[in-house]
Amino acid sequence: MKLQTIFTLLLILAAILLAIFSYQQLPSIVPSHWNALGEVDGYVSKNGHIVMFLGLCIGLPLLMTLIPKIDPKYTNIQKFEGNYSWFVVVMTAFTIGMFIYTTMYSLGYKFPIQNYMIPALSVLFFSVSNLLKKAKSNYTIGIRVPWTLHSEKNWDLTHQLAAKSFAYGSIVLLLTLLLGQYAFAVFMTFLFVMVLVPIIYSYWLHTQRV
Repeated sequence: MKLQTIFTLLLILAAILLAIFSYQQLPSIVPSHWNALGEVDGYVSKNGHIVMFLGLCIGLPLLMTLIPKIDPKYTNIQKFEGNYSWFVVVMTAFTIGMFIYTTMYSLGYKFPIQNYMIPALSVLFFSVSNLLKKAKSNYTIGIRVPWTLHSEKNWDLTHQLAAKSFAYGSIVLLLTLLLGQYAFAVFMTFLFVMVLVPIIYSYWLHTQRV
């Protein structure tokens, strides 16, 4: 069994144990959504909370493992399968981190959501950067616009730029912690730019017949 698979299974086990040991202590209604200013604006029953997060913690890594196998370009995915497997671990850890945060918040251990989300997303973005750097053309993972899928060179150049964009973005994202309650709103704006720039670059390459 691969090391990445072992880590993923251990994370899922941790989520199941958290659900078991926190269930009795949770209030009947728990927060489920925070707005851009870090304020709670959505709630769910504790049963819904447990089912939703266990479903995500188990279903997400399962889908992320199975879907690439039916990709017509799966042989390309196999070329960076190790990087992708670690990305699955990071995504699973991120999801379980949200499960832990919302559970602790519901139990009275309250601290601003941006104090969790921003560092966690910074790690996630850095992981995305490493993945994009190695990704080869496929229909499942990466920047899959018509121009990248049409040309291997366009794909490679676009993903090199996107990898740098997410790497630098992970650092800038950490700095937004200094903005307090406005951090998440600024981050969402920056994320939009960070994703849009490689897509525009890809189209520009296409116009240059790359």
